[in-house]
Amino acid sequence: IVASENDPDKPEFPPDDPKFPATPTYKIEVPGFSNVWLKDESWNKTGTHKDRMAWEMIVTYKEFLLSKKDGRIKELPALSILSSGSAAFAIQTQLKKYKLPNLHVLMDAQTEPKIINELKGIGCKVFLENLGRKTFDWEEILRLTENKEGFDVTSNEAYDPTIRFYDWLSYEIINSDADYIFIPFGTGQ
Repeated sequence: IVASENDPDKPEFPPDDPKFPATPTYKIEVPGFSNVWLKDESWNKTGTHKDRMAWEMIVTYKEFLLSKKDGRIKELPALSILSSGSAAFAIQTQLKKYKLPNLHVLMDAQTEPKIINELKGIGCKVFLENLGRKTFDWEEILRLTENKEGFDVTSNEAYDPTIRFYDWLSYEIINSDADYIFIPFGTGQ
C-alpha cells in the first residue's frame, strides 16, 4: 500500500505503522456534559501531536533529496525552528532516524538547562536568545541559528503549516462527528 495524503485507506502516519485513525480517542466523563471524547496524541513516538509535524519534515526532505539527485541543489539544507522544546525534540528524533542534517533550534535564554541538554543530546544545534524582546521573522531565525542557507519551519512566511502538518489529525477529529471540538495550543503552530 502506498501512503496517501488524503485517503484514510492508505494513511501515511505514523510512519512505522500507518493507520487511520493514528491515535485513539476515548470517551471521558466531564460533569455537565454527556458526550465528551479525548484524542490521545500521547501514543505518538515522542508523546505529542508534534510528531505529525515532524513526519511532514521528513516528507519535505524527500523533495530535497530528489532535487539533490537531479542536481538542482548541491547539499541538503538544514532546518531551523524557534521552539520551546517539544517540536524540536519531535523533529530531531525523525531527522536522526533518517540520518538527515541536524535541526538548528532558537530557544529563549531562560529555557531550563535540562531541556537544552536533552535537545543537544539528540543532536540539535541550540542557540539561545532573549525571545521576549521582539518578533522574529524567518530571515532572522536563520541568521540567529547560523543557518543562512537553511530553511526555517517556524514561520508561515517560509513554510505554511496549515497545508500539511495536522491534516490527518484534522480528518480524524472531523470523522468523530463531534458537536464541539476544544483544541489546546502552545507556543507554536
